[in-house]
Amino acid sequence: MEKYRVIISPRLIEQIKSIRDYVANVKLSPETAERLVTAIFDEIESLELFPERGFDADEKIGVKIDTNGRSSRGITIQNGKYIVIYTVNQEEHSVEVAFLFSSKTDYAKLF
Repeated sequence: MEKYRVIISPRLIEQIKSIRDYVANVKLSPETAERLVTAIFDEIESLELFPERGFDADEKIGVKIDTNGRSSRGITIQNGKYIVIYTVNQEEHSVEVAFLFSSKTDYAKLF
């Protein structure tokens, strides 16, 4: 099985940093924050093997998320705490991960 290249957007990196900072500073647990960041990256990187496993995010939200016309997909990570939105580029054999947010967010309003 050929692996897909996982590309993480700068926006997503900033979102992960915000989560880390919140856990480290508000929850006062820097060790937990670092473990959480590692776990988030591990779950995102798992898309390299099964990029099509997620749900159809465009259908679920009711709007086309990707401006390049590709279908957006989503997965829940961290036992449903977060949702990751991504697109699969079959020609380049890559997964472009664009968004990460809390599953409690009314994410339909974000797009």
